[in-house]
Order: sequence, then structure tokens, then C-alpha cells
Amino acid sequence: MLQIFRLFTPAPQQMEKYIRQQEPQQKSINSTRTKHNFAERHATEIKEANNKRFDKLFNNEKAEDISRNQSRL
Repeated sequence: MLQIFRLFTPAPQQMEKYIRQQEPQQKSINSTRTKHNFAERHATEIKEANNKRFDKLFNNEKAEDISRNQSRL
């Protein structure tokens, strides 16, 4: 019975090798996810900044148009 158990159960050394092989893959997945999250956050920040800038420009132009129209009257 013990011999059969040994046949189907990997030795502790083999298990350690397997675990060590899996760790770098997991790290690379996590680092890729982190990079993606950073890039996504950065893109969102840029979009928000551009929207604020556009809103300022648009509001300034609107104010100038209103003042021009009022000066014509």
C-alpha cells in the first residue's frame, strides 16, 4: 500500500520545484496587472485634466461672446 502511495504522490523536492516554477509566473501576472492599472489611472487623470482645460476655455469664450453681444447693444 505504501509503495502505491509513493507512486502517485510527488516527492517533497519535486513539489518545491513545482511551487518555485509557479511563483515567477504569478509575479509577472501581478506586475502586468499593476502596470495596466497605473496606465489606466494615468489616462483617466489626463482625460480629467483635459476636460477641465476645455471647460475653462469654453466658459471663457462664452463669457467673451456675451460681453461682445452686450457691448453691441
